[in-house]
Formats: sequence, structure tokens, C-alpha cells
Amino acid sequence: MPSSQTMTVPAPARLPGEAGEALLAEAHDVPRPWDSGEFVERLAHVFGTSEPEATADAVAVLGAVGDAVGDEGTEVLLGALPAGFTVFFSRPGRGRHG
Repeated sequence: MPSSQTMTVPAPARLPGEAGEALLAEAHDVPRPWDSGEFVERLAHVFGTSEPEATADAVAVLGAVGDAVGDEGTEVLLGALPAGFTVFFSRPGRGRHG
């Protein structure tokens, strides 16, 4: 008697040869979170700036995000980020994040 269940084959397994193997290999790589220092280093590298400039840019952008989502939203964001990112949500003269 045929089963009413359908077996689902993962999309990478349906790809030809090396393409499927490469995607499956990457799927098993567990991403490593960046600490705040590595985050700043990568920003500086990508944007061709110094680390102090990258830090100031991160504070400006993430501070604006914190302002937009409020204290509760910022707490949620910080809970999803590695330790050490709180500093990026701070604004001069405004305390931690708002």
C-alpha cells in the first residue's frame, strides 16, 4: 500500500554534483558570532576607514536604531547580540541607549 507521506529531498541534494556538495558543506558550517572588536575591524576594512571612525559610525547608526525602536526594542536587539555591543547603542549625553 503506497504511503500518503511524501519524502522531501533538500534542495541542495537536487543540484548537480559540485554545486550541491558545496551548498551542503556550507550548510553544516556554524557561523561564529563576531565580538564587538571584530565587528569594528570588519566595518573599518569594508568601508576603508580607521577603527575609531568605524566605531563612531556604528554608534551613529545603531544609536539611531535604538532611538527608533525604544528601550524595549533595544533590549531585544541587545539580547540577540554578543556581549559588548551595548556601547554601540549609547549616545553621548543620553545614557546607555535612550
